[in-house]
Amino acid sequence: MTISQLEGLRNALQPKTRKAMSIAIGSGKGGVGKSSFALSLSAYWSKAGDSVLLLDVDPGLADLNIFLGINPDTHWGHFVQGDRSFAEVTLKQVLPGMDFIHGFSGISLANAGWMQGEAAHKLMDEVAVQKASYDFSVLDVGAGLSEPNLVFLTEVDFVVLVISPELTSLADAYGTLKTVLLRKNTQRIGIVVNQAETVEQARMVYLNLVKIAAQFLGVKLPLLGWLPRDPQVPRSLARQKPLVLESPDAPYSQAVSNVAKSIETLLKMEE
Repeated sequence: MTISQLEGLRNALQPKTRKAMSIAIGSGKGGVGKSSFALSLSAYWSKAGDSVLLLDVDPGLADLNIFLGINPDTHWGHFVQGDRSFAEVTLKQVLPGMDFIHGFSGISLANAGWMQGEAAHKLMDEVAVQKASYDFSVLDVGAGLSEPNLVFLTEVDFVVLVISPELTSLADAYGTLKTVLLRKNTQRIGIVVNQAETVEQARMVYLNLVKIAAQFLGVKLPLLGWLPRDPQVPRSLARQKPLVLESPDAPYSQAVSNVAKSIETLLKMEE
């Protein structure tokens, strides 16, 4: 065996250095394709060989399990209530390389006193401990500015804010940015434009938001990429198979790949 072969074997046997990054996928409003993107991004990374923990932290309106075609009998509410351990609410290998923590549906926050900021902090404290076991911990955060959502958006390493060409999306995204940065002015945030018809439209939408953010908030927000309006996306979700796995050459899948690489490059530059 040559010296170069020995070196290659030594490198292969060494434990992998994990990226160990927590990333929240947020939006100003609902209906911008945030959850399907969170799943697609996680599925892309897991297919690429990274280990991923995907958490559905949309309080009361969790639906990622539907996209995955599973019906878990545990959710992270059981963990914060003390009924289950974190390991017990973590579903292993729902996709190769990807673990999943289910949220919950049909619970009104007004009638669930335990589901407030304290519970969100408890969950994030454990995510901070467990993220060392994963390359990426991806949180699908609900729309709106509830206290739990703000905890999720400020206690991660990076936020991906998903916007669409709708004017209401831009207005709500700006409100989310302002509120998050008032709470944590050092939070790292990048923008993804979803449901765009062309790259020109995506860039215009992005520029409309970043100009306002620069003028009134004094921040520069990078464009991580844009996702086309692709009719294959809803069809793949209906089949409960992420498009990035089913059709990796589809326009949407290629766009997710580009966004994933942008995130990795940006985070590496900021280390």
